[in-house]
Amino acid sequence: MKYTLSSTGTSQGSGILKFLIVFSMIAVILSSCESSDGVSKVQKHGLKHSASAEVLTADIKLVVNSVDEKSGTVDVVVKNPQSSPIQSARSWVRFDPEAITVSNLVLRDTRFSLFAPDEQGIDINRGFIKFGGASPESITDTEIMLMSFDYEKLGDSDTVLTFYDWKAKGDGHTAVVILNENIPMNILQVPSHITL
Repeated sequence: MKYTLSSTGTSQGSGILKFLIVFSMIAVILSSCESSDGVSKVQKHGLKHSASAEVLTADIKLVVNSVDEKSGTVDVVVKNPQSSPIQSARSWVRFDPEAITVSNLVLRDTRFSLFAPDEQGIDINRGFIKFGGASPESITDTEIMLMSFDYEKLGDSDTVLTFYDWKAKGDGHTAVVILNENIPMNILQVPSHITL
């Protein structure tokens, strides 16, 4: 099922309030997960699955499906190889609005149904494609497509798409969060970028 965004986004009523409360709790908890040397406990010790010694990680990728040399569709995909129980995902993709136009943002996984204000949509002026959603239930799929969008290059020069503001503690604009023993943890590794 496709869920297409209008330019103004959608209102989720009490769901937004719940999402804001959860994200506020995540920020507070993650800020307390820093050791005295400034390195998060997750970075220092790794996040271990309670049933094994396996370190839980996720990756986020930009997958380009080119129509021609100047246009195409980009999918934002989370790779979750250990089937970790993902509660929320945030992905702000940065682009140069003088180099490409971006349109037709489509949310692909409707299980992420709780959105904070200004966490879904395209900001043409500042150059962001924004997704920040939480799910009432854990999502354990090994591959999760968060969103897709169309692009068209305005010239012949290469341009870069990057994930904006990744932070190990999860308090940036790009994160994949699970609950580990009821404690929110960002399991997203440093994301890569692509050149169009």
